[in-house]
Amino acid sequence: MAGLLGSDAHLVTYGAMAKRPLTLPASFHIFKNLTSHGFWLTRWYKDNGEGQSRLVEELARTMASGKVSGPVYPIRMAHHVLEQFKEPRHEIIEIGREASDETATSAIREVFQRMTLGEVKKKVILKVEGTKA
Repeated sequence: MAGLLGSDAHLVTYGAMAKRPLTLPASFHIFKNLTSHGFWLTRWYKDNGEGQSRLVEELARTMASGKVSGPVYPIRMAHHVLEQFKEPRHEIIEIGREASDETATSAIREVFQRMTLGEVKKKVILKVEGTKA
């Protein structure tokens, strides 16, 4: 994304769900004079509660005027971008109450191993039934 920005641009990071570090080449900061910022919507709501409706109105006017535009994506790229906004697919790992400690541990280890190797491309839900009373 930073590579698409022009000189003196501002890159705003607003999502950290992947919990991975943001890596930007130093050359973007040096040669493009890129400035990078973080944005936390919850904090913004707390600090700007009254200004929210004014901002939405201003953004709507700016978009309607055609002053805001983005890069033109090829069809394949646009499809990929749209896919990101669909409901995430997930994998459910169920451990029944009858499962032994060895079986449960093995199932959990296998999932974490696949995650470590980058083989898991979707949300994993671990469903563990309680023990018998």
